Amino acid sequence: MWAIVATLVVIIFIILGFAVLGSPRTQRLMRYDDQKISDLQNMQWQVISYWQTNGTIPQSLPNIPPDLQNQTPYEYRGTGNMTFEICAVFNMSRRGGTAPYEPAVSKVGMNENWNHPSGRHCFSRIIDPVAYPTQVRG
Repeated sequence: MWAIVATLVVIIFIILGFAVLGSPRTQRLMRYDDQKISDLQNMQWQVISYWQTNGTIPQSLPNIPPDLQNQTPYEYRGTGNMTFEICAVFNMSRRGGTAPYEPAVSKVGMNENWNHPSGRHCFSRIIDPVAYPTQVRG
């Protein structure tokens, strides 16, 4: 009798664990999405570094890393003198707090929003010249 009860308790805890944490596949997809955000953040810092050195946004990034999940490069696009977009394809929606998926433009380093829906999503960014002054003389 106790063996049956113990077995049922273990089964219930396993089911609850999957319900709370998700399946191993779900966890793997979440890790891929976390890696994508990390890669996009690194790309963003490359743009900031370029901005500080040259006083302008690069039109392209020479070393865009590939998305480890599907081996395709992420997207980067300079959209203005101090604005750019970085894009990736996400497996799952990520929404923290009450922030929307995509603000009109998020200042780099100031309340950046990395929330995203599943599928292709672009993050619009603007360089804050006060927070990231250029080193260009002239």
